[in-house]
Amino acid sequence: MRIAIGLTADNTFNTNHFGESRYFAVYELENGRLTPVEKRENPVPGHDIPGKGRRIQETIADCGAIIIRSIGKGALKRMPERGIHIYLSRAKSLAEIEQALQERGLAAFLKLNPATGKFETLQAQ
Repeated sequence: MRIAIGLTADNTFNTNHFGESRYFAVYELENGRLTPVEKRENPVPGHDIPGKGRRIQETIADCGAIIIRSIGKGALKRMPERGIHIYLSRAKSLAEIEQALQERGLAAFLKLNPATGKFETLQAQ
């Protein structure tokens, strides 16, 4: 599964809204192995831009999951509708996220349950 993680302009984990990331680091997580794929530029890194959510979703359309620290309410609804799972991390750095993915996979993070709108612990992966 491909996973997108938002980055700031200086390539650190974006702890603000996912949509305000300057870049998206894309990884492949397969059979417990994490492989960096590429870094993609956010086509609309600003705030309150019409069509922003759609353009970001197009940019990461091949990703089955995103790892966020914060995200807007609209994206919380639309991403799962388009098959993109949302995982919450309280990590402060990209290195922490990469390590957690290597050690525990996506089970290291809370997953959004679209039915309840709450982030929950994964029981099994």
